[in-house]
Amino acid sequence: MKYRINHNLLRNKGMTLPEVVLSVAMLSAFSAVFVIVTQFTASFYKPRSRPVGVEPYDFINDYNTLLIKMDRISYILNQPGYSKEEILDLNCTDKPYGPYDDDGWDLPGADIPKTPVGYKICIKPSSDMPESDLVELISNKEGAKPGIYILYAIPVNGVSGESLPVRRIFCRPQPFC
Repeated sequence: MKYRINHNLLRNKGMTLPEVVLSVAMLSAFSAVFVIVTQFTASFYKPRSRPVGVEPYDFINDYNTLLIKMDRISYILNQPGYSKEEILDLNCTDKPYGPYDDDGWDLPGADIPKTPVGYKICIKPSSDMPESDLVELISNKEGAKPGIYILYAIPVNGVSGESLPVRRIFCRPQPFC
């Protein structure tokens, strides 16, 4: 029995040339498929570019920052001190607290978080419920009603898995809502 095992080991001289070629071809094909699948999967995990020293991208963090910012902006804009004409003149911006000459809205408030990179804040009135004049609201004129406005943040580079639009609906002027 011992002689037979050794005899079989001596007869085994390794792989033939066609077997080597076939095994190298299979290894190359497997490696190529692995690299292609890995590159495709990694393309979904590319981080957004941000300046050095800024915390890494986090969709939930950006979404929360936008909601806080929009809550504070809607609280400011629903005050009767702003006329409906002033609100209708506001353009989309990423700096609502910046000065007018810097494409901002010049809103008061110092503790407002910055707009996340890649978003613009916009406002538009609801087409179904336009705001009446303040004089009509104060005098309680028949048919006078407060206005509904939509404050929304749109991604500059389009909607993707990393950036989604956010909106806030609010009523103004606040004392008449």
